[in-house]
Amino acid sequence: MLQWNPSQPNVNTNIFWACTQATVTFGAGLSTTIQTISLSNDVSSKVNLYLLDASFAASVAPGAAAVVSLVSGFNATTNVTHTTPLTTQSSRIGSSITNSVGRCDTAATLPATPVYMIPLISVGTSLGTSQANDDLTGIYVIPPGGYMALQANAAITGFCQFTWAELPFQF
Repeated sequence: MLQWNPSQPNVNTNIFWACTQATVTFGAGLSTTIQTISLSNDVSSKVNLYLLDASFAASVAPGAAAVVSLVSGFNATTNVTHTTPLTTQSSRIGSSITNSVGRCDTAATLPATPVYMIPLISVGTSLGTSQANDDLTGIYVIPPGGYMALQANAAITGFCQFTWAELPFQF
């Protein structure tokens, strides 16, 4: 697994994040239309994306209990259609490295319906504990043509965030 290491600056300058700057509302169920947050790696990319962290925080209690999950998919020939890109940032604050290969959006169209990977949080009709932060330490690799997103089984509103590392292919 990939872990942050201060003695390896080549890794540390290749870590990026994106966070929604306003609340987003999840639709109910799996969909190719993303209105929350998605992370994709174009089919022509020369790097793998290693998902390090995924977060969700509900901003209002949902009308029905909802489970927010990490979803993924892959298409070797068709890229995700990017509609509303998020600004990606280097995790090394003040770094001049601002051009990540990974593309994050709050609105995107996936080339195929994703599948559920892992649930992040279940939120009932009262907020209670409504924040999930899953330290994934790079166990999920997004190769060229791959994509991940957050989706829910019921409508819910909140903020989303992804952190990932970009590293050349390792054989």
